[in-house]
Amino acid sequence: MNEEKAPPFDMPPVEPPSFPDRVFAVQDCGAVSDGETANTDAIRQAVEGHGGVVIGSGMSGGVRNVYAHDCSFEGGERGIRLKSMRGRGGFVENVTFENIRMTDLRRQAIVINMFYGSSTAAPRSKTPPVFRNIAIRNVTCERVALAVDVRGLPEQPVSDVVLEHLRIHAVQGVRCQDVDGLPLNDVSGSFEKRPALSYENVQRLNETEVNLE
Repeated sequence: MNEEKAPPFDMPPVEPPSFPDRVFAVQDCGAVSDGETANTDAIRQAVEGHGGVVIGSGMSGGVRNVYAHDCSFEGGERGIRLKSMRGRGGFVENVTFENIRMTDLRRQAIVINMFYGSSTAAPRSKTPPVFRNIAIRNVTCERVALAVDVRGLPEQPVSDVVLEHLRIHAVQGVRCQDVDGLPLNDVSGSFEKRPALSYENVQRLNETEVNLE
């Protein structure tokens, strides 16, 4: 059986079914699009997907109140991925990821991207999406290409992204652009390339116990 060609597992906007201890080896291992609420409690382990837990890029409605926890992502491209683009409108808000372990990712461990450019659906307007109130905590990463990549829009920054209790070893460190509200608390790691931290147009930045080498 060729599991890599299976379709993504899409979390529905209603109470999702439970698949305890299931291993996913598909495109986006746990994907959420255009729902009111979702609880990714069912996803325990993901291998060789485009993303471990993915929200977007279909954001014409919105996604809120997502709680993903106690997950393990091994191999594949990315771990935590939120994505949208101009013209999609909609929102992603009140999202929490915690107790996540990631290893051997070819791209980003954590990526929040409002500049997503690979959608097959053409934007219907110029309305930007809204990404806000996103918390990522208690995460460990080993052997990943890029630790954290947060990119909002100049006219609509990502707002209030909390990164805390992160332990990351990667080729590249933390990159943040067009963000309003970025507390980093107890974040440590080692990276092969410099700079370990890169900020552009980041407002309300608050670093506490940040040790990146």
